[in-house]
Amino acid sequence: EEAFKEFARAKLKPDLLVTDYAMGKMNGLELIERCLEIHPALKSIIISGTAGAEVLMHADIRVDRVLSKPYPQEHLAVLVKELLPA
Repeated sequence: EEAFKEFARAKLKPDLLVTDYAMGKMNGLELIERCLEIHPALKSIIISGTAGAEVLMHADIRVDRVLSKPYPQEHLAVLVKELLPA
């Protein structure tokens, strides 16, 4: 909830949202969905140690990349570079 509040409040919206799947009251898919309502061009990476790409099969939202835990730091860096080319 706090992450969404800060996102909504931000005057300059980020180009990329990196979130975990399993969180408190809302999961990462819900966070991405709510943020996309405000900023449709937002790119997203969802990270999870419990859910894989199969959680996206029935999702009604676009998630650009999925990263499974544990992962080498380089993998996250590669995904960010793919989604945010210079």
